[in-house]
Amino acid sequence: IEGGRAAARLDLSRDWSVELIGIGQRIRGADSQYADRGDPPLTRAAPVTEGFSADFGQAQLVVSGLLGTVHVRSTSGVTAHDLMERYDATAPDSPVRLFAQANRTRMQANETRLWSSAPDGSGWLAGFSYIHNRTRLTRLFGAPGALEPTTGVVNSIREATLYGETSVRLLPGLLTTAGLRVTRSVLDGAGEDIAARVPVALLAMSARRKQTIVLPSAAALVDLTPRLQMFARYQQGFRPGGLAIESDFVRRFQNDRVATIEAGLRTGRAGSDRFDGSLTLAHTAWRDIQADFIDGSGLPSTANIGDGRLWTIEGTLGARISDGLRVEAALSYNDGQIDEPSAVRLFDLVGSFTIDPAAARAQVAARLSQIPNTARVTARTGAVYTRDLGSSADLKVDGWLRYVGSSRLGVGPVLGQLQGSYLDSGITARIGLGAIGISAGVTNLTNERGNRFALGTPFTTGRDDREAAGLGDI
Repeated sequence: IEGGRAAARLDLSRDWSVELIGIGQRIRGADSQYADRGDPPLTRAAPVTEGFSADFGQAQLVVSGLLGTVHVRSTSGVTAHDLMERYDATAPDSPVRLFAQANRTRMQANETRLWSSAPDGSGWLAGFSYIHNRTRLTRLFGAPGALEPTTGVVNSIREATLYGETSVRLLPGLLTTAGLRVTRSVLDGAGEDIAARVPVALLAMSARRKQTIVLPSAAALVDLTPRLQMFARYQQGFRPGGLAIESDFVRRFQNDRVATIEAGLRTGRAGSDRFDGSLTLAHTAWRDIQADFIDGSGLPSTANIGDGRLWTIEGTLGARISDGLRVEAALSYNDGQIDEPSAVRLFDLVGSFTIDPAAARAQVAARLSQIPNTARVTARTGAVYTRDLGSSADLKVDGWLRYVGSSRLGVGPVLGQLQGSYLDSGITARIGLGAIGISAGVTNLTNERGNRFALGTPFTTGRDDREAAGLGDI
């Protein structure tokens, strides 16, 4: 892994500044990062090398300033990301086969916002953002050294958003907020290298469509006592749709949308008060959930799998033990499921078109006990120690333990398998010497081995002898 970051700042005046930021990273992997279950620890056997490469680059321009009492900030960015992967696609008792895919992403974005705030918490914010993202996925399959193109896809989105928010203190102990976000999206896409046997009508499959989405938000903050506050918040969000590859075909999937309402209590302020904490209860309604499943050719695809709901309860607690030592803890519990699985995807999710519909629904219900990639329990505890060493030198030590509960990678009999249920840990130390800082860190202090991401290679996922094992010593 090679990478770097550079930044430069120019103060144009007392109120205005310009920042230029560049980020680059180059990763080369000689083989895939998963292990075979049942073999010696952290080992894997395959007839072909499964290497990968990733290149990432980003440039940002940030302009900040003041217009009277109004703050202005405009951020522009250009991003390029190229990913190349190779997988062993050899079936049992069959000739050696290799699958390779390349994902090329280009994105340009800008966000410009203006805001003003008053000492009592009231104020306003207004902004505009624009994103143009284009991703091209190409795939090759066949004998090593004789790969042939298979179905690929291009997805493009141009998205413009206007948003605004205002906060008003209606009473000395009541602050209310209302906001609105309007997004206009233009999605475009098409299949590439589609097999000749696919009907001509399907060759013109395109994701070309336009949509306007209005997302409201509202919040209230009540001061119960000088140190205790009650809050409530409602907000909506969405993810755009596009085209997904399914076997030899290219298929549309729609945008999904969430609406969340939460309420809770909080006391103290982290960093300023001796004790601080919060307790939050939230409910999320999720429509047309986007999730991954394994298609008929054994590769991951994306589809809208139905509507779901998610209940979340979360608590945090922090304490300043001394002037230089702070400890904190957090716990989150999620209870979610898909209440109305999509009838169109029902048989894909159970991996068979010949089973009885009643049995199919029973299998789907079992696999959809959790919304994909949502751990039922997560917990974290940590401590931060700071000390002034004198002569413009300081020390900061940060340590943590984090438990990630079990979740499911996707849906169906293959991607519906469990992942997670591991303990992560780490400690970092930094010595500041004026304008220079020296840092060092160690993670996975307990030598934990777990399944961080349940997909090793899509061609062997679901077999009893393969399992991703993404957590090791660092």
